[in-house]
Amino acid sequence: MSEEAEERLNWHFLLTHLCGISHRTWRTFHTIRTDAEWLSQYTLRYRYVTGSGLRPDTPKVNGLTRPGGLVCSRHPLTDKL
Repeated sequence: MSEEAEERLNWHFLLTHLCGISHRTWRTFHTIRTDAEWLSQYTLRYRYVTGSGLRPDTPKVNGLTRPGGLVCSRHPLTDKL
C-alpha cells in the first residue's frame, strides 16, 4: 500500500470512527480537497506558462514585460505571448 493510500485510510478511520463523521460527509470533504489540489496545480502551471503572478522585481526575460513590471514569457510550444 502506498504512503498516500495509507494516510488516506488513517484519515478516513479518524474522521469516521473517532469523530463520528458520516461517510457521505467524508466523501464530500475528500472531493473538495482533491479538487483544491488539482486547481492549485492548474493555477501554478498557468502562472508558469503565462508569466502572471510573478513578483514585480523579477528580472526581464528576453526584454519582454507586462504592465506593472510582470514578466511576459512566450509559450514553449506555440511561441505566443
